[in-house]
Amino acid sequence: MKKLIIVILSAFAICSCGGQKNLYKWEKDGIRPIADAAICYGGHSARNPYLWTPERFEKSVVYTDEQGLEHWLFDNMIMMELWTDDYAVTYSIANDGRYSSRKEHWQEQIDYWFDQQYGFAALEKCIADAAKRIGNPPTKRGIIFSLPDPVYFEHYSNAMKGENMNTVYWGEIDGVAMDFSKPEDRIKAYLWLVDEVRAKFAQADYEYIELIGFYVLSEELSAPGSFRYEYKQHDITIKALADYCHSINEGLYWVPYAMAPGIESSKDFGFDLVVMQPNYYWTDARWTWDQIEQKIVDNGLGMELEFEGTHGEP
Repeated sequence: MKKLIIVILSAFAICSCGGQKNLYKWEKDGIRPIADAAICYGGHSARNPYLWTPERFEKSVVYTDEQGLEHWLFDNMIMMELWTDDYAVTYSIANDGRYSSRKEHWQEQIDYWFDQQYGFAALEKCIADAAKRIGNPPTKRGIIFSLPDPVYFEHYSNAMKGENMNTVYWGEIDGVAMDFSKPEDRIKAYLWLVDEVRAKFAQADYEYIELIGFYVLSEELSAPGSFRYEYKQHDITIKALADYCHSINEGLYWVPYAMAPGIESSKDFGFDLVVMQPNYYWTDARWTWDQIEQKIVDNGLGMELEFEGTHGEP
């Protein structure tokens, strides 16, 4: 599997727009501005390497200039996974025949990143070691945690054929089984993960990293009139998620593919920053760079840069 590094660049300031109750200490200063971020994939057993060590993080944390001097590199990182073994965590992958991920798979993502030696602990050590050489970073490095899609059906592609229409499969919250045919239950699942991650950050009390927000995995979003809207209703679920994130001063971020449904209404969904993938490197060039640039300008988007293994090690 080729190594894929995705870098997000933008220059958007983000305003605090939430309530001021039940906040953790890092949330009391409002939602942090974000200028750049690197995506770190992890959690699927098939990934090689599987674990994030301090050495693996180093290329995202610092860079060495031509004079041999080290400098801090990315201010923020997005921790992401698209699937876990045979289970999909996004609608798009659920269409390929996988089962939808359940609560236990969401918990696996938490456990993976909050490992005592790897994941966030390794990132913390990597930054601490670099700080001994070049001094402390100007701010804590921000962490954006990706949120799996609460997929309507247990087996989405089969349900589209009229088979396995089960919607009560994910698990329980406070002793109540979630029924993902109900938008309110899909929202509850989102908020469960948000609060679990926040609590784990508070417990860990890292010196060099802090939680700054959450990332929505779906690369296209539905609104009334869009394809199979009744199974997604993102204008309801994502908006509720955004409202909650803002009430606790956490940001909400999205990276759609080029010209994806939902881009024009992304502000209505409540995102603090939307960064569009140009998808030019792999495509049949349906879109010109002028068209892509105009879409970005018209909708106030950031721009994603993508690199894969044939370019060499980053």
